[in-house]
Amino acid sequence: MKGFCEEVMSRNVQTCKESDPASRAAQLMRDNNIGLIPIVDAGGRAKGVVTDRDLALRLIADRKNADTPLKEIMSKEPLLAVSPSDKLSAAEEKMMQSGKGRVLVTDSNGRVVGVISRSEIARAEDPARAGEVLGSLTRSHRARAKA
Repeated sequence: MKGFCEEVMSRNVQTCKESDPASRAAQLMRDNNIGLIPIVDAGGRAKGVVTDRDLALRLIADRKNADTPLKEIMSKEPLLAVSPSDKLSAAEEKMMQSGKGRVLVTDSNGRVVGVISRSEIARAEDPARAGEVLGSLTRSHRARAKA
């Protein structure tokens, strides 16, 4: 297993502002084949996140339109975040405890510098343990989604 979050995090993070319309997040997700957009302030500090699930459940299911500001549908607290210098096991543990499939990587000022997903953690593991880790994270995610 790789040792630190900075070794496996995705660095090309697409972000939006709270005032951006939901359609902007959906377009970024589609164009970049991603399922999470960090919502940041003018300084790049994390204020929340929008997932593809948020778009389905908080926008479409509630019959809001695509111009709805992300502030109205984003998940705010608690934000799941680790530092680039944290051990990867810390990200894995936070994901399992929260049932979330992704964790933000933020610098000491709270600016988003990366994202780590379940699949990135699994790829960082040795092959014998990768299936175990991915299965554990997936079970935890499903359990939280049903709650």
